[in-house]
Amino acid sequence: MYDKMLRERELKVTPQRIFILEEIRKMGHAGIEDLHDKVKEVYSSVSLATIYKNIHILVEENILREVPVHGRKSVYEINIGDHVHMCCTKCGEITDIMNIDTRPMILEAERQSGQPYERIAVMLQGVCSKCRNN
Repeated sequence: MYDKMLRERELKVTPQRIFILEEIRKMGHAGIEDLHDKVKEVYSSVSLATIYKNIHILVEENILREVPVHGRKSVYEINIGDHVHMCCTKCGEITDIMNIDTRPMILEAERQSGQPYERIAVMLQGVCSKCRNN
């Protein structure tokens, strides 16, 4: 699956890139340091700089998206299109909230500012159900 995606963008298909993409998919949202720890378990010689370089390329090619998190380093996710994120203010877990039509928000922002927008990044903050129940 990911090898085809990389080839379509004329990117070199490496075991490390495939592993990075698979780990991000499993984790949902991954920070670079956490990802580096996972990759090093399998590919011990991979440096943090290599992870940064690959993440940058994959974001540039629109395979991954950067998710900015207030007060923390960004995390990265597989690009699944526009959606809303929820960040727990207690545990920091980030979850995707799908099926929210973000287009009206973009149209209203365009109407108010007079400029076109290509995408939206919404981060809701609150306490997740796990933390609320503890």
